[in-house]
Amino acid sequence: MTAEKEDNFVWALKRFRELLKCPEYSKVIVTDRYAALMNAVDRIFSKATALLCR
Repeated sequence: MTAEKEDNFVWALKRFRELLKCPEYSKVIVTDRYAALMNAVDRIFSKATALLCR
């Protein structure tokens, strides 16, 4: 990615979701505490449980 911005994370997570080819997607997503990534995960994997690393 050219920059760690929310829109770029959204794009990358959409591509990742397409690769999963599973109707339920991921049930758990683990990220660091980077706000842009957390927001993107919430947008793309809204039903997943989001866990944060320390």
